[in-house]
Amino acid sequence: MLVKNTTYFFLVIILGLVVIGCKKAPNYSKEPVIEFDNLKVNTDYADLVDSVKITIKFQDGDGDLGNDPVVPSYFDFFVDLYKKKNGVFTRVDYYDTIPPGYNGYMPLLSPYTLTGPIDGKITYITPPFLAPLPGHSYPATYPYKKDDTLQFHVRIRDRAGNYSNWVESEDYIVWKNF
Repeated sequence: MLVKNTTYFFLVIILGLVVIGCKKAPNYSKEPVIEFDNLKVNTDYADLVDSVKITIKFQDGDGDLGNDPVVPSYFDFFVDLYKKKNGVFTRVDYYDTIPPGYNGYMPLLSPYTLTGPIDGKITYITPPFLAPLPGHSYPATYPYKKDDTLQFHVRIRDRAGNYSNWVESEDYIVWKNF
């Protein structure tokens, strides 16, 4: 009787582990889908600049995100800058003629030889965020100044050329810590 009960017990345990281990792969779209996660400001007091860490969550059905090595002519992380004026955010087009602006590259997120759904988080660090200090001369067309409120709008592109949705960051106060 003890042997029979022990056999049933182990059979139930093994079947339970098999059921738990046979998790079905998620069914994501081939176009990447993103969601804003957080924004963190890195203040460099020595060089008097900020850089901004933008973290997004992503899902991609065929896992074709990023490149290794980076393809210089193929941006896959896009950042548009918006500035608040009179309570309304308006896109800053200052960087449209100065590539890469705040755009950049993602690392390879899954091997080229594998396809299938992937998800996770990507953290992108903007180039040093230069804002004019009081007493410095900057062009009149400079797009922002200390204490302006900015917002980052982000989207990504996979290797097949599919773009994700746009997401908006939290507000960023230019050089708030200086």
